[in-house]
This record gives sequence, structure tokens and C-alpha cells, in this order.
Amino acid sequence: MGALRGGESAGAEGARHQGLKWLVRRGLRRLYYRTPLRWRGLLLQFAFRLRPSWFRHHPSFQRQWADMPDPADSGLTVLSEAADGPVQAPGRIALHCHLFYADLLGEFLGQLQAMPYPFDLYVSVPTDELAGRCSKDFGALAKVRQLKVSVVANRGRDIAPMLVEFGAVLAGYDFIGHIQSKKSLYNGGATQGWREYLLQGLLGSPENVRRIFGLFQRDPGLGMIYPQTHVSVPYYAFSWLANRDQGARLCSRLGVAMPSDYFDFPAGSMFWARGESLRPLFELQLGLEDFPPEQGQTDGTTAHALERLLGWVPTARGYRTCIIADEVHPSWSPFRVDQQYLARSSATFDRIEQDAGLRLVAFDIFDTLLVRPLLEADHTKQLIALRLGREDGDVFSRCRGPAEAQARQLAGRDVGLTEIYRQFQRLSACDEHRLARIRAEEEAVEIASVSPRTEVVALLRRAVAAGRRVILISDMFLERSVIETMLARHDISGWQQLYLSGERGVRKDDGRLYDLMLAEEAVRGDQVLMVGDNERSDLQIPVDRFGAQVLHVLKARDLARCLPDYRGWIKSLQRLEEGAPGQALNRELTAGLLVRRHLNKIADFHAEDADLLGGDAFRTGFNIVGPVLVSFCDWVLEQARQDGIEDLYFLAREGQLIKQVYDAWSAGRREAPRSHYLQVSRRAVNVPTLETFEDALAIAREVFHSGPAASFLYERYGLRLSGERWDDIHRRGIWRAGRPLEVQARDVRRIEPLLRELFPDMQVEAAQEKAALLSYLEQQGLVSAQHAAVVDVGYSGTIQKALNRLGSGPVDGYYMATSDAIGKGLPASVRARGCFVDEGEPVSAGSRMLSDSFELEKLLSSDDAQVRKYVLGDSGDLAREFKSLSAEECQSRAIRTELQRGCMAFVAEAVALRQQLHPGFTVPPEVADALYTRLILAHLGQRGGVTTRIILDDDYCGRGLIS
Repeated sequence: MGALRGGESAGAEGARHQGLKWLVRRGLRRLYYRTPLRWRGLLLQFAFRLRPSWFRHHPSFQRQWADMPDPADSGLTVLSEAADGPVQAPGRIALHCHLFYADLLGEFLGQLQAMPYPFDLYVSVPTDELAGRCSKDFGALAKVRQLKVSVVANRGRDIAPMLVEFGAVLAGYDFIGHIQSKKSLYNGGATQGWREYLLQGLLGSPENVRRIFGLFQRDPGLGMIYPQTHVSVPYYAFSWLANRDQGARLCSRLGVAMPSDYFDFPAGSMFWARGESLRPLFELQLGLEDFPPEQGQTDGTTAHALERLLGWVPTARGYRTCIIADEVHPSWSPFRVDQQYLARSSATFDRIEQDAGLRLVAFDIFDTLLVRPLLEADHTKQLIALRLGREDGDVFSRCRGPAEAQARQLAGRDVGLTEIYRQFQRLSACDEHRLARIRAEEEAVEIASVSPRTEVVALLRRAVAAGRRVILISDMFLERSVIETMLARHDISGWQQLYLSGERGVRKDDGRLYDLMLAEEAVRGDQVLMVGDNERSDLQIPVDRFGAQVLHVLKARDLARCLPDYRGWIKSLQRLEEGAPGQALNRELTAGLLVRRHLNKIADFHAEDADLLGGDAFRTGFNIVGPVLVSFCDWVLEQARQDGIEDLYFLAREGQLIKQVYDAWSAGRREAPRSHYLQVSRRAVNVPTLETFEDALAIAREVFHSGPAASFLYERYGLRLSGERWDDIHRRGIWRAGRPLEVQARDVRRIEPLLRELFPDMQVEAAQEKAALLSYLEQQGLVSAQHAAVVDVGYSGTIQKALNRLGSGPVDGYYMATSDAIGKGLPASVRARGCFVDEGEPVSAGSRMLSDSFELEKLLSSDDAQVRKYVLGDSGDLAREFKSLSAEECQSRAIRTELQRGCMAFVAEAVALRQQLHPGFTVPPEVADALYTRLILAHLGQRGGVTTRIILDDDYCGRGLIS
């Protein structure tokens, strides 16, 4: 009982606090609107500082943070524009220099003279002779406090000396630099200038170094700084290539997650770092024996894996990375995917017809010809487990992975699904019938999950038409019959041979399947063009080992991780909590639909292809409007089921598109309520409900921006006064001629005399309109409906409240967002719920659904004119009176058509995914909300967008046409 009393006390205190906040805010609003316009901004800023928590949903408050970057995301920094750094060193600094080539001593000596701070220098060299020269020359540097030169074995390149020889002492410094005498002789000068570029970026001049340390000093969360990759380094170097197995073992030892296929790291292994950010690498306690003997390896060694982890370990520990932008060869991509992959022209493919020496075109299958709506291919197994149900799904999740690993280990080669399920049966003790059911479900999901990558399929058809021999080659456990079914379903034909690792027992990713294929096809590697997505098995091995030509097609999910918009959004999804069962998978599938739609191109890219947030109307419809409305309509279905609603009335005009999405999403669901389109507006329902003078005041209290009084009276009450009537009003001092009318903060005291004068006119108009409106509502079945709800964007439920007052109720309401005023004026038995924002409280932090609601209305707007009122003719015929559309509004129709086409294209793909692959699929509200919020922030950041080209009127609030 004591706890209960305490709760009551806390609740009462909270209520008093809320009441006080409401009173203060009301007073401040009145003060704000009485303040001259030129001072309002300063007043607003003062209020934000005084009580920021009160204004967290205010658009001006949120706009201050619109351009803040995602702190977890790597970005490019123009160092020449950075502020000057500290005069004194911000901590103890050590620099490790690995000098393998003696002829570069002078170059390194010159670069180290740029150090403006005292530092300790650790140098590793291969010979005693070079050690002596280094001791003499480096020892003469003015800023070197302590010098240590060590002769090291030629093992582990520059990485082993840093971690093995000097790791224990380097770990004690606040800041660590690492440079090396890189020449990359193996590539015949292809990367000439790489070393010089990195050294110039990290040292170069005292001013340069001070700016770098200024970045560290200003941001304690900054872990590493290094230059953007050199213009000569290929983008695919930022994948694991031959280093995946080594990387997995090292990540396991380090206790960090394995990074995705593409990630940032200092290619060339030169950097400045905060010492603490690299601590796990120093604590590995590696020895020289962990590094293979030097044999001219170009990849696949411990050093190459550690080079990648230099960039990943600080990120995994929560530190940020700063990448110094190349100002000579500018590129927005840290690893230059824009200059290399996105710059590809379709003319690249002409070699298929023109290369006389080409005898064979080989295509990978998965992620090349066939793609899935997933960001991780292995997550298909999660879909299988969900579709199997709890009992079989648990068995599948527990046994499927180990069964595949054991089957490979026992066979000593690659295996197919038959061998995998033999081990699955042994591990699970399933009977034959259950085993067959589980396997059949896996195969069915695999088949249903794939769709064609149209541009690559077109390339295959082009090769066939050119008379080339075309083969398919894949590392895959699925049986031939399953893969052939997939290919046939999507009309991928014309190929002459299919090489599968599970069938042949050897794999592409170790080169042996290529050996087998080349022997059977009787061709040399240089006579083959390999088309595929895997950087190791489809690119590196064919080129390095067999001398083949390659055409690399990035996985759509990897391209997404290379594009700032997509990358930041996908990272934000991955940081969300797991949520309900299947919630994380639905987030991934939503992202997968967007990625699959837009990022499977292989040439002739345009700027908008990289834009998650739109760029063109179709893309905005697909990426923003479609996901938002699918999420909302799914929520409406669930709320209606819980509340026993049988009829849903979608309110004009935004409800037109919402209803279209609802009808598509709910098709085939027997429990789905019937849908109706209700052509009403605030104006059309407010006047018919007017009975008392207080009703007239309530209609007036909504915001009206400064404008003619005649416009206000017509828009709010349908009144048109004659000139004589106005003259009389002016003469009697009720309203001054030419005086603008404005309503702010619900304050109508100044216009109350005018409203009282015209109240009898309002009553006459209201009586006429009420009869007509009731006739329309009866035609729509709303008057007699027992379990009905309106569906709309939101926000205060004006139309819902009017419908309930008219006696056509109870009528519940389902909205995208509701304000804290939603409950005022609603009967206690009537429900009003918000999907993304409920009673002013966002379901997801930072939601802009309510604070930037007019942009949402633009996205959902209709070509139809707004209905003003309903009219009954002398014979009882019902007619509608519409507002006329301006020429400017009509110009938005083409944009709106494309916007809605994109929206419905997303809906169609989402419906197909739910029906064919994952019955539990929906767009989680937090994902839809985040997409809309990102769109709004992009607009605030002056990136433009589709909504700026859509024009709507807001005459009801006195704003006229708004773009």
C-alpha cells in the first residue's frame, strides 16, 4: 500500500508539473506573437536555452541539429580548412618509422622535420649499415627526444616491427604515428606516388601536423586519422580479399565483431592514432612466428589482415575515424568508388563482342545474376527458421550450420545439400518425413528469395547473342535441380554449362574449380572473361592466378555501404535494439528492398542513384512514401483488429493514397475491415457542427496568418459579406477597414466582436450545410456504421470530433501522428491513436512526423481539389462544392504521379515479399519514421528534394500557396 500511495503522490506531482509547464508555455507563446518580428528569433533562442526539454519537438530547435554528422560514421575532412592545432603537444607522442629501402632515408628525414612537437622516434631497419645511418641522421632532428633504431628480420613487413619489436613501448603513448618506406614493386609502378601522398598527408608541414593534433584535441572520441586512399588504389582493396580467414581468427582473438565486406582502414598502413584506440592490437602479444616468412606475397598474410584491422579496431572500440580528403584528386568516397566503379560506362562491356581473343564468358550466379532482398545472404536461414515454426525452426537453427561444417570436414571437400542433410539428420535425430519437410522448406525459401539482376542478365544475353560460349560457375551447396529452377523462373537461359562447387567437390575461392573449368572447357585463363561480385573468388583469383579478364559487379549491399546516405541509414538500423521476434529481420528486409531496387546497376550511374532520400519523385516515392505507408497501414490493420473495427474511412485528400496502399496491403486478408474514401475537409465538417457561439470561437482559434478578414471569414465559415455589410461593420467600429486579421496562440479576443456580429449568419450557413453533410455521410454508410474509424495523417482529430458531434458515431480515429490536443473534445468512449507520434509523444526518438507535418502532407497529397461543403438542391439532390485549383497547384501533378508510382512500386514488392517469402513481413515503424526524418533533415540541410516542387494551398490557415 505504501508503494501505491507513493505512486499516487508522484502522479499528482507530475500532473502539477505538466499543468505549470502548459501555463508557462501558453504565456510565452502570447509573448512571442506580440513581440516584433525582428526580435522573435532571439526570444526563441533564449527559450531554447532556458528549457530545452520543452522544445525538443519544435522544428526550429531540431533544425539546429539538422546538419550534425553521424558520429559513428567515418567521414572525409578537408585538412586545409581545419582550425589550427595546439602550440604545445597535447600528450606524449611516438612515431614508428619502418625504413626498408635505404634510398628513401633522405625523403623520410625531410618529412620528419615537419614535426612541430617533441616526439620519440622508433625506427626499424633491415641492416646494421642502415641502422647506423638512421641513428646519425634521425638523431640530429631537433624535435626528437628519444631515438631507438632496431634491426629487424624481413618478416611481417612494417606491421610486425610496430607490434612485435616496439609494441610494448608504443602502447604507453598518448598518440602514435606510423609511416613506412612503401614501394609496392609488385605492381609495376601502378601505385607510384602512393607513399609520397601518404607522408605528405600525415606530415608535410608543421601547420599540417598541428591541424591533425587539433582534431584529436577537440574530439576525445577521435581514434585515428589517415589520408583518403591514393587515387591509384582500387576500391576492392577495401574488402577482405585473401585475408578473410586470417581476419576472422584475429577478430576472435581481439574479441571484436568481424567487419563487413567493405570497411575503412588506412591502406598503406600509415596513420596517426590515439594510443588507447589501438590497445587491443598491442595486447595481442604477437611474435615473429605469427608472421610468415617473406616470399614476395602480395596479399593473404598476417600483415595484410592486420593492416585492415588497424582501421577496424578503433571503430569496434567506439572511436571515430577522420579521413583526410585528397584535395588534388577530390572524391567523396573514402575508397574512391565514385571515381572507379560509379564512373563505369556501358561501353566497358563492348569487349564481349569486340575481343577476338575471348573464347569464354563465365558468370557467377548469386549476387551476380540472382539477388536477394537481404543485406546478409546467410540471413536466409533466419527466414527458413521462421517459416518452419517454433519447433522445427529451433531444430533448424541449432543444427543446420554445424551439419554443413561437419559434412565438409568428413568429406574433405565441398559438399551439396544431400550430404549436409545427412549430417543434419544425425545431429537432430529427425525422422525421414520431418527431415524431408525441413529440407523442402529450405529449398522453397531459397527459390522464393531470389530475383534477377536485370543488367547482368542482359549482359549474359548479350554474350549469348554474340555467339560466345557462356558458362555459370558458383560456390554453392544447393543442388543443380534447385538452381536450374531458379534460373528458369527468371528466364536466364542460353548458358551452356553449369559448374557447382557442391557438385564437383572443389571451390572457386581456392582456385580449384577454375582449374577444373579451364581443363574441361579447354581454354586458357587469358581467354576468359569472368563476371562476378566476389572480390576474392570472382576478381582476385581469376586475375592473379589465371590471368583472366574480369568484370566486377559490386553486390548491391556492398555498394550501399559505400554510399554516405545508405551507409549511415543502414548503420543506424543495426544499432537499434533487437525488439520483437523478427523485428531485426524486417528492418533488414526493408533496407534490402530499397537496396535491391536501386543499387543493382552495373554501369551508367547517375547522381540520384546514390541518393537514398529521393533526388527524383519515383525514388522518393519508393524509398520514403512507400515504406511509411506500408508501416502505417499494417499498424492500422492491427489496431482495427484489436478494436473490433469493421469499416475504415480514409479522409480526403491524403487518405486517397493511404487507402490505395491499404487496399493493396490488406488484399486477401479476410479479417481486414472494409475501406471507404470519405471526401471531407476541416471546412466541410466544422461549419455544420456550429451551434453555439463557443463553437464559432473554437473554429476561429486555429492559427491564421496575417491576411484580409474577408478571407478568414470565407475560409472558416463560408461567409461572403456584401460591400454594404462591410461598410456598416467599419462604421460601427467592429472592425477597422484594411486591418489584417491574425490568430496566434489561440487568442481570438481581438476578433471576438466581429465574430459575435456575424454569428447569426454563421448559424444560417451551418444549418444548411449540416443537412447536406448528413445526407452524404448516410450515403457513405457512416451514420449507420456500428464499428467505424477514420484514417488520416493527423493531428488534432478535428474531423473525427466533428463526425462524433454529428451523431454518426462512435467513430474512432487512426492517425500517423496525433498532437497532445487529440483527446480534447472527444467522448470518453471514442479512441484516437497515433502510429508514429501518439498524443505528442514520438514512438521513435527524434521523429519529425509531427514537427514537419506539412512536408508529409505534400508527399501524400492528391490531384483532387478540396471539398468546401455539401449542398442540397431544391429537389434534394446532393452536390459538392470544391475549391478551385490554382495553375501552380496543377503543375505539381506530374511530380505527384511519379511519386505515387514509386510508392505503389514499393508496395507491390513488399506485398510480393510477404506473400512469397516472409508472411510476417512489415516495415517496422521505427524504420519508416527514420526514413522520413532523414528526408526532412536533408531538406533542412538545403539539399532540396521533391517536396520543394509540390505546391499546396493552406488558405484555411491564411498562408496561401506553399512550396
